[in-house]
Amino acid sequence: MLLRRVSIGKRAALGFGLMTLILMFFGLFSLEQMSTLDRKANSIIDVWLPALNSAQRIGAYSSDIRLEARRLRTVMNPVTRDKSKQIIQDSSADFAQTVKERRAASSDSEEMTLLDSLERDLASFRSVLGTFIVALEASPRMPQQIDEVNANLAQIGPLLTQNSKHLATLNTQRANVDALETRHLYGQVQSIIWIALTVSVLVTPGWRTASPAAFFCRTERR
Repeated sequence: MLLRRVSIGKRAALGFGLMTLILMFFGLFSLEQMSTLDRKANSIIDVWLPALNSAQRIGAYSSDIRLEARRLRTVMNPVTRDKSKQIIQDSSADFAQTVKERRAASSDSEEMTLLDSLERDLASFRSVLGTFIVALEASPRMPQQIDEVNANLAQIGPLLTQNSKHLATLNTQRANVDALETRHLYGQVQSIIWIALTVSVLVTPGWRTASPAAFFCRTERR
């Protein structure tokens, strides 16, 4: 009854003003959510995908080093040995460069700890292997300390592989967290859009009776 005492122009202005405020609220909230969604998506592309790629490369270099070290200790062919030594040297350089790049790109303390462990493991592995290579160059046949070398490398090698896997797992988990948050934000934005459309559909017919066109139609019927 109170609404009927308000003039048609004021009712129309109030209705459209209310709709405008509601849609503006949903629009601004959607823009904020879209901005957060964009940041999360960029984080996955710019941070976690390179991190996963680096972790995979570090794991591949570790595997190459261990494989060629095993070949170096079992093959008698000098050409094959020289090739294995070159691959170990190249893979170690690539390993160090990739770790350096990750240090520059990341500030995560847990990842830094893993990178420190990887560098220590590789240094220990190379140290033991270097002793074997020196003895191998002095005596083309298998040095007498081959059993000791194998035992030491058998302890260090799995640590190198294990820490490489931990690094990949860590970055995968962080990427999954951002991916789930991105999916959640996308769902929120969709819900907001549906709510805004539903409100506009429900509110608009209710205020048609307050429009000037409806007033003139009622006047003609009278």
